[in-house]
Amino acid sequence: MAGLLSALPAGAGELSAEVRSVLLLRVLAYDRGLPARATGPGIPILLLEAAGDSASRAECAQFETALTQLGGKVTVAGRPVHVARAVFTDAAALGKALDTHKPAVLYVCVGMGPHLADVAGVTRQRRIPSATGQQPYVAAGLGFGLVEKDNRPRVVVNLPVCRAEGADFDAALLTLAEIIR
Repeated sequence: MAGLLSALPAGAGELSAEVRSVLLLRVLAYDRGLPARATGPGIPILLLEAAGDSASRAECAQFETALTQLGGKVTVAGRPVHVARAVFTDAAALGKALDTHKPAVLYVCVGMGPHLADVAGVTRQRRIPSATGQQPYVAAGLGFGLVEKDNRPRVVVNLPVCRAEGADFDAALLTLAEIIR
């Protein structure tokens, strides 16, 4: 993991969708709770965008493309990655999307700030880890972030939230991540 993180190029301000996709799949590989959540033949990932937010829609589309391309080349725990998208309108609709797609992780795109409490409530209730590229979202109650810090890719883990969402990260990941307790 350390070699992977040091080898990834860092951009100015925010990680590219390609870098975030590599990090997300690597983090999932360190989650001992993944097999209990991903019971089908693949690893389902659901991307959540804010309704009516063009920046959110754009990030979601870029991340979907990057994950799909990477997922065509690599596996997580020996299984292929499947990517789907949902648009957030309210907590009930998010619950239905989670029931439909049964994701191993929910990736929350930019523009969801006003809805984080609703999203966090649903992910904790359903025990589905939440991820994001926005460090403030992690501090506000999402599980983990794939962010740029000091011009390098970093994983930020909100440990109490991740545990409440059903993630069980290996110590090898936690020693490399920034931990919020």
